Amino acid sequence: MTSAPAWLSPNTPLAVFTDIGDDVDDTAALRLLATDPLLKFVGTVDERPGHPRAQLARRLLDLVGRTDVRVVPGAILGDSPYWCADGLAPADTPVWCADMYDAFAQLCEFAPGPLRVASLGPLTDIAQLLITDAQQPAPLGLADRMRIVAMAGGLDGYLDPRAEHNVRMNPAAAHTVLTRARHVALVLADHTFVPDIAIDQDHPLYRRLAASPQPWAQLIAAHYRAYCTTYWRSSKLHDGAAASVVMGLPFVRGAVSEFHLYRDGRMRTGTGVQAWVSTGIDYPALMAWVEDLFFTATPAPAVGHGPGLRQLMADLDDLAAGARDLPGRWRT
Repeated sequence: MTSAPAWLSPNTPLAVFTDIGDDVDDTAALRLLATDPLLKFVGTVDERPGHPRAQLARRLLDLVGRTDVRVVPGAILGDSPYWCADGLAPADTPVWCADMYDAFAQLCEFAPGPLRVASLGPLTDIAQLLITDAQQPAPLGLADRMRIVAMAGGLDGYLDPRAEHNVRMNPAAAHTVLTRARHVALVLADHTFVPDIAIDQDHPLYRRLAASPQPWAQLIAAHYRAYCTTYWRSSKLHDGAAASVVMGLPFVRGAVSEFHLYRDGRMRTGTGVQAWVSTGIDYPALMAWVEDLFFTATPAPAVGHGPGLRQLMADLDDLAAGARDLPGRWRT
């Protein structure tokens, strides 16, 4: 019998790590996750010079009324070619260039206990958080506290002979996360790389987005047009499936499995690493949920704004304002 990860509770704070600005499914997934009132933190991964991914995330969150969510740009490892979102966020969109670990530590200080983490891109920055935390004289205990749901990996049913994209982008980071973090769930490309959740410019969901007067819908529709004309004819809701898991929905089935993780990120059933992995998806139910959440959900209320959270926001502002004067671990 398959079920959701037993260690995952939707009643815990949520952090998202995303390479938004590449495949539009990240943008769609962030719109879905923004309806979760416990979303508190967004970190961008595979970031580019100038932090355009963080700017795009900030823009989308502002358009859906989630100005309370902090966006922190992650490590810049080069001028990533995976980008097709020029012009979707104003060039002067503010970015909070705080140190990633320091910002995450502030979140942990005011939200003790488990933290949900949705990984929608390469695992680079989550891995670095784990490594950095282990080196601290008073660690935060991230290896146990983070409850990670990652759209990552492909097992025996994955048709590409290479590793899945998010793992292939940084196999060492995937190894770090899967060997150090105690709670990891993988939504596999075996179950998301399917036509059942593909959206192109003829799809009813795209048409509803394009016809909507809402600025957030226009942004997502524009990203669909850019992606579907630049890369592929359609985009699959890989990250939407992962979002449903981290939000506690039952559409993705899974179970704990053991597999071998090769150095290049390929995965095969065998011995070596254990994690909860997807075994199937109810595609019609997932798609119905996405459409319903897009067009009927109201913006999530900013909950929990007691003195502790207000102080968290003030401290994050201080971190951002002074970031360039601090010896940051990942300063770019």
